[in-house]
Amino acid sequence: MYRFQVFLFFVTAVSSHCHFGRDCHWWHGHHNFHHNHNHQYPHPFAANSKPITNSFESISSALIEFDELLEKHCKDNRNVVTEVYGEEFYILKYNLPGFMIDDIKMQVKHRVIYTTADRANMKPFRDIRILPDIVYIDAAEWNLEGGTLKFIAPYKVPVQTDNIKTCERINKDVKVIPFKNQTAMGIRMGYYN
Repeated sequence: MYRFQVFLFFVTAVSSHCHFGRDCHWWHGHHNFHHNHNHQYPHPFAANSKPITNSFESISSALIEFDELLEKHCKDNRNVVTEVYGEEFYILKYNLPGFMIDDIKMQVKHRVIYTTADRANMKPFRDIRILPDIVYIDAAEWNLEGGTLKFIAPYKVPVQTDNIKTCERINKDVKVIPFKNQTAMGIRMGYYN
């Protein structure tokens, strides 16, 4: 009887040692097997799982890294590109004297706009930037007049209106922005500056 009580005391002592965040090697190997084998995601209480609050850190770090990649282009083109948030349209203005319509290509993938201008005997122009989320890319157009390239796009919703934020589908296709001459664009969009 005495041996049985000592055995129960020993089992109780070892079991309490394995709880409350303490290591128990003979138990945890088997325990982790049941929670981690053949699972795509770790068990929420596993030591290597990250709480969902770490999404803030992950997303902000990725965005900072992305902005740092774009910083070089911003510095190279800071005197060339201006950005206008109009009442009805978002406008990018590029100061590109000497380039012709056939020299220019504008394309967008998701919200990243890539503008190129290539002409013989001239330094090629390259610009990459992020378009605001409110810009309606499917209706965007560009024109070139007097050495000024204008990318013009309406907003998805009128400015200064309440809009419920939805999770939109991310379009991974590359869209080539069409050229419209100044007069046609001004008549169609009601904008002529």
